[in-house]
Amino acid sequence: MDVKDTGRADRSLGVLAIVLAVAAAVCVLASLPWEVRFPMVVLACLIGPAIPALRLWTELDLWTACVVGLGVDVALVMVVAQAMVLAGAWGPSAGVLLLLAVTGVVGLLLLRHSATAVAGGEAP
Repeated sequence: MDVKDTGRADRSLGVLAIVLAVAAAVCVLASLPWEVRFPMVVLACLIGPAIPALRLWTELDLWTACVVGLGVDVALVMVVAQAMVLAGAWGPSAGVLLLLAVTGVVGLLLLRHSATAVAGGEAP
């Protein structure tokens, strides 16, 4: 994969992370029916924040980052849920919104990094 293709893939991944995070947050905040909210939240939680973060801060290729990031994202959701249960502060909406906010921020960082790396001619 050359620099332009890598930058394009990273930009697409960053945009996907941001769009899914925002869409899932809107579904949660608007208290949409679970039939709408559940698939959006699951997709957003599976894409980020680990997959964009792995592309941003490691040298992993796209497919490796997706496979490893998927496992990390599932584990992260489980850890956040367990922490809320143990703290006696079960608030699934708050936990999900926190993960979605982190996903959006990492997606924005990946977008910015891929744009500057491609403009500079280096591999992101």
